Amino acid sequence: MTARLADAAIKYVQGIWEHDPVTQKPKIPDIPTMLELQFDDQPKRDKYAADLKDLESKCLAVLGAGDAVKQAAFVTTVPPDPVRNEDVPEYSLRLWQLAFEERLSMKGASPAHAVKAAMRTFMTKGNNFPIDVLFRLSSNQAVGSVISNFKVGISNGFAVVCACHLLCMAAIAEDFHGKGMLDTTAAGLYLKCLRIKGKYEPQATMQEQVQATLSTKNQAASRTRPTTLQQLFLPGP
Repeated sequence: MTARLADAAIKYVQGIWEHDPVTQKPKIPDIPTMLELQFDDQPKRDKYAADLKDLESKCLAVLGAGDAVKQAAFVTTVPPDPVRNEDVPEYSLRLWQLAFEERLSMKGASPAHAVKAAMRTFMTKGNNFPIDVLFRLSSNQAVGSVISNFKVGISNGFAVVCACHLLCMAAIAEDFHGKGMLDTTAAGLYLKCLRIKGKYEPQATMQEQVQATLSTKNQAASRTRPTTLQQLFLPGP
């Protein structure tokens, strides 16, 4: 069932990703740009955030979750920078807080094959790694201010975040819940899409942040990466 959900979500993405009828090449260069075009004004973003919260409620209902799970705390205001040389803090976040814009990703747009691979991984075994976030990459996110929707920047894990957005967009647009496609296994995996752990380790300068971002990525050798064969045979966008 969960593999079929990944296929259904990818088919949904292919449907909204416009291609040139002659060359069959995408008219839109990458997935973050496509997401920005889908939610190109504040009312659309507000509705999408509300839809994500509704999807979370539906997943919790399918799971028969108790109050402790339903009311699990997550960070709602921008935290202060952690003290150097202490343990890196890890925060519980919600998908409607996490950015999908390329400008809020330290490494820019993730390639489509990486996002698709992350979608399939999420719908088979979920995500076991926290992403790396930057709360103040967006200029209007001061310490102590309420975290705005889709404004938490991403240092590492942007492909995972984009994958989660696409999976949830498909579930909302195609009404997976109403069609009975969200069994307890699928609802549990979708809940992991909607509730994501993020480590916060900002650096003093942008140059140091870039170096730290690349270093962290290189150290994450245990994370799933697509092989050359997977890149060749993953369905095109």
